[in-house]
Amino acid sequence: HNSSASSPMLRPGLFSRALPCVRIPHRTLMKRTERARLPLPALQDTLDRYLATVEPLLSAEEMAQTRQVVAEFGANEGPGLHTALCELDKRDVYLPDRRALRGSWIEHFWDDMYLAGRYPIVINSNPFLTFKPDPVMERRTQARRAANLVFASAMVSQMIDNYELDVGPECPSQYLQLFRTCRIPRFMRDSLRTDVGTRHIVVMRRGRYYKLDVLTESGGPVSEARIARALTSILEDTREAPGPDLSSLTGLPRDEWASAYWSLRDHSTDNAHALDLLESALFHLVLEDRQPNGRDELAALVLHGHGQARWHDKSLSIVVLPDGEAGFSFEHSWGDGQTLLRWASAAAEYALERPAPLIPQPGEATMEVEGQELGFEVPDYVKQGYQRWRASVEELTNSVDITSRVFKGCGKSLFKQSKVSPDATMQVAMQRAQWATFGEPGSTYESCSTKHFHHGRTETIRSVTHESIAFSKTEVGAQDAEEKLRAAVAKHVQVAKACQQANGVDRHLFALQAIAKEQGLSPALYQDAAYARLKHDKLSTSNCGADSLAMFGFGPTTADCHGIGYMLYDDAISFTVSSFKKSAPRMADAIESALGDVKTILTGGGASGK
Repeated sequence: HNSSASSPMLRPGLFSRALPCVRIPHRTLMKRTERARLPLPALQDTLDRYLATVEPLLSAEEMAQTRQVVAEFGANEGPGLHTALCELDKRDVYLPDRRALRGSWIEHFWDDMYLAGRYPIVINSNPFLTFKPDPVMERRTQARRAANLVFASAMVSQMIDNYELDVGPECPSQYLQLFRTCRIPRFMRDSLRTDVGTRHIVVMRRGRYYKLDVLTESGGPVSEARIARALTSILEDTREAPGPDLSSLTGLPRDEWASAYWSLRDHSTDNAHALDLLESALFHLVLEDRQPNGRDELAALVLHGHGQARWHDKSLSIVVLPDGEAGFSFEHSWGDGQTLLRWASAAAEYALERPAPLIPQPGEATMEVEGQELGFEVPDYVKQGYQRWRASVEELTNSVDITSRVFKGCGKSLFKQSKVSPDATMQVAMQRAQWATFGEPGSTYESCSTKHFHHGRTETIRSVTHESIAFSKTEVGAQDAEEKLRAAVAKHVQVAKACQQANGVDRHLFALQAIAKEQGLSPALYQDAAYARLKHDKLSTSNCGADSLAMFGFGPTTADCHGIGYMLYDDAISFTVSSFKKSAPRMADAIESALGDVKTILTGGGASGK
C-alpha cells in the first residue's frame, strides 16, 4: 500500500496506537483461580485421534498416505514443535496487547486467528440469536420491550461489575468483556478495547446515534420507566439521517475498514470523541424501522441488517423491531455463545420479574435521562469511497441464503426417554441430511465449550465417524436401523466427552501449525490432502439455546459450507441454515426429513414435525 495523502493505510494507529481506555487489571475475580488450566494433550495421543478423525473422510489409498505423513511428523518436526508449545504453556508472559496474563497455551494463537483475520466479520464470524416474544402483551411495543431489555442488561452489568454474577463452573474471564468492549480495526491485526466504569449505551436509529446513560454514578440502573421515555423520544425523531450510515463500513474486509476508520478518527477531535463513546458503551441498542415478514427475514435482519444500522465491531448489539420482537448479535473474538446465553437467561429472568405497568420500584434510580446525539464530520476519503464500500457490504449480505425452521413433536424429551443424547442425536441427523443431499459425508465442525478451564474457549467436535456414515446409508425400515442410530450417537458422545476435556484434535494441531509458521517450517502434515479436507467444513454447526430464546444462527464459513445453529427444546427443535449457494432451504428440508427418520426409528410412529 502507498502512503499518499488520499490513503491513511499506513498511519501508525492502524498497527498499534493506543486508544484512550482503561484495561481490566489482572486479579482474582469471581473465584477465577479455582478453574484448572487448559490441559495440553500428549503429541502422540493427538496424532492417534487425528488419524481416527480423518479416516472416514478418506479413501484407503489416501489414508495410507496420511498414515505415513503423520508418522513422519511424529518422528521429525512434531516433537520439537510440541516442546516449544509446552514451554509456552509453562510461562506466564505478559502480552502488551492483552488485558491480563496469558491463561492457556491456545489463547494467543486463538486471538490471532480472530483478530488477524482480514475477512468481513459480519458473515464470517458474528452469530445472532433472537428472543421469544415477551409473554406480557403490554410490553409488546418497541419502546417497552427495548426499555425492558436495557434495564435487565444494566442489572446484569451491575452484577458483573460487582463480581456477583453466578457463572457456575465456568471461567468468568469472558464476562469481563461482555460489556464495554469493542473490536478496533487495524492493518494486519485488529485489537480489542475494553473500558471500565462507563455508564452509557449507544442507541442506533435511522442512521443516527444517541448516547444514553442507563447506569447512575453509583452503578445502579436508571429506572425502566425513564429509559422507556428516553427511547420513545428517540423513536419520535423522524428526521432523515444527517449523512452516510457509517456503521455499514464495519462490514468491510478488515483492512478496508481500518483505512476508513482511521481516516474518520484522525479527521477531527469530535470524530474521535464520538468513536470513543460508540466503542466504550456498555452495548448498542438498535431500534429498527424495518419489520421482517417471517422467520427467514427476521434471521437475516438480526444477523447482518442487510449492511445497515449495525456496528459489527461491538461486543453486543441488541436489536428491537417495531412490533417488539427482539434479538442480538455479537462480535466473536472476545467470547463465545455460552457467555451470551448466561446474559440472555439472566436478562430474561429480570425482564419477566418486572411489572407490566411502568411504575418505578422502591430503590430504583430516579435520574431523568435523554439521548445525546453523536455526530461525525465525514472526511473526503470516506465520502469518495462510501458508495463503493457500502455496495460491497450489501452484495456480501445479499449473497447469504438463510432459512429458519422449527421441527415439532421431537426434542429433548423424546431423546431422553429413548436414552440417547439429544445433541449427539441432532448431530447424527445432520450427517444423515448431508448424505441425503450430496451422497457423501462432509467434514463437520461442532463447537464444544471448554469454559470450565481457566480462560477456556472451545474445542472442535468432528462429527463424521464410520458409525454416522453407516447410519446415514441405512433405510428407515431396515431391521438394524435403530442399532446403527444408537451406535452413531454413542460414538459422537465418546468424541464429545473427549473434546470437553480438551482432548480434541483441532486446537492442538492449530497451535503446532502456528509455532511452525513462526519458526519458518512447513510440515508435510499441514500440506496433506487429509488436513485440507478436515479443515474445509461442509457443515459448521453449534448448539446454543435457552428457554428464553427462539433462533440461533451464523453465516457459512466457506463457499460450499452450510452454517447450522440449533436449539433443542423439550418437544421441538429450532434450527437455522445459511449458505452461499442458495441451498439453505434444500438442506433445511433434508434436516427435517432426517429428524423425521430418527423420530420414526425411535418411536415406530409418524415422522411429521412441521
